[in-house]
Amino acid sequence: MRILLVEDEPDLGAALERTLKREKYVVDWVKNGIEAWQFLEMIRINIRLQFSTGCFQEFLASNYANA
Repeated sequence: MRILLVEDEPDLGAALERTLKREKYVVDWVKNGIEAWQFLEMIRINIRLQFSTGCFQEFLASNYANA
């Protein structure tokens, strides 16, 4: 599971990131709300690109052609 950690306090952020990674989470750590928003926008764009290429495009075409 992937977690977006938003924490501006360096010591607390580092401790949380370390603990979450030890528990096998993938952690993306940003320092403020603006960085969090930018990160989420980037992820949204990446998801769109993945859905518009490869087998996802074929899946969408075959399953939603009549929608």
